[in-house]
Amino acid sequence: MVTLFEALFARHPTARAIYVVVDNASYNRSADIKANLARDGCRMRLTYLPSYAPNLNLIEWSWWFFKKTL
Repeated sequence: MVTLFEALFARHPTARAIYVVVDNASYNRSADIKANLARDGCRMRLTYLPSYAPNLNLIEWSWWFFKKTL
């Protein structure tokens, strides 16, 4: 995730803020992520999905589709 954030910073150097919607996976709340977001001048803003939001999670839709068609 830190590598992804760095790539986003490089791709959008003039953006005032970069908003990323993430789920509640442990790697999205890790110490590395928190340290990266705490840096001076960090423009990354994370928005976390609710704990259980199957209608917002693409993989849930995929599983539903496969279960119905198989």
